[in-house]
Amino acid sequence: MLTFISATIVLSILILVHEFGHFIVAKKSGVKVERFSIGFGKEIIGWTRGETRYSVSLLPLGGYVKMAGENQSEVSNKPDEFFCQPIKKRFWILSAGAIFNYLLGFLLFFFIFMLGNPQLTAQIGEIKEGFPAEKILQKGDYIISINNKAVSHWEEMAKIISQSKEPLNLIIKRGSENLSATISPREDNGRRVLGILPSGETIKVRYNPFAAFYLAGKRTLRLTALTYAGLWKMITRQISWKSLTGPVGVIYITGKVAKMGILPLLQFMAVLTINLGLFNLLPLPMLDGGHLLFLGLEKLRKKPISEKAQEIAQNIGVLFLIILFIAVLWGDFSKISLWKALP
Repeated sequence: MLTFISATIVLSILILVHEFGHFIVAKKSGVKVERFSIGFGKEIIGWTRGETRYSVSLLPLGGYVKMAGENQSEVSNKPDEFFCQPIKKRFWILSAGAIFNYLLGFLLFFFIFMLGNPQLTAQIGEIKEGFPAEKILQKGDYIISINNKAVSHWEEMAKIISQSKEPLNLIIKRGSENLSATISPREDNGRRVLGILPSGETIKVRYNPFAAFYLAGKRTLRLTALTYAGLWKMITRQISWKSLTGPVGVIYITGKVAKMGILPLLQFMAVLTINLGLFNLLPLPMLDGGHLLFLGLEKLRKKPISEKAQEIAQNIGVLFLIILFIAVLWGDFSKISLWKALP
């Protein structure tokens, strides 16, 4: 029950933010918004304020904003209709949902760094057989400095190791004593490694607002690059589509992360909302990116794409998304046993 409730809350927040982006930019652009709905299907509760009907509908995993004249067939040439707006305004209205998701991810990372970002300590939990650390380091050791540079958590330590080209001078805390050791990293899958894995122990690292702002921006951009790099590798078949996590996986992992506390849940939300924003910008019909593609073609052609052509493209897009959904859903169920092993 906790899994379903936490997943519904998290996904509802992300959808609310996405649709609010479309809603507020449409309003500011002078476009009439007829309906703002969280969820699809039958309305459970709703109210009308001004020209807009606000709804909470039966199926919670989704939502939409209905604007006046958003389809060519509905246009009656009123100044408050979506299709009567210049391309620049329509571009920002269509982009706003993804932009708001992206900004939410950045803000969540900012607050996480301010409140205390959970990070793995530099304690060794496992040593791989046949790697440089095997006969020098032990499980439970803390690496406290590398080449006279103090390290307190795993990420900064791993970065130093991966960038090294010379033997490393380590100071290790083992029990109550400090020991020194010299180890030469080796190449493994394009990275320099010692062959050590973290113990899973974490500490909270807090940053001032300026550092948190910088780190949140850096984390957001890094996640963006990783997301698009991963998509490209799937397109070029360097990695399997099975690596995608679908709705079942998101619900399952959300429930598991929720049990770990508020900060891990916020971190998961940040990753999820950024991925949602980036996915929505893909140039696929039915997604915001598909509508932006039509808008770009309209700009080049000096006239809108015919409604018939858009309908055909959208039908193809729907078929593709259904196939992708089924494939990802199948992958989700095949990975249930893997998720159960998550720490």
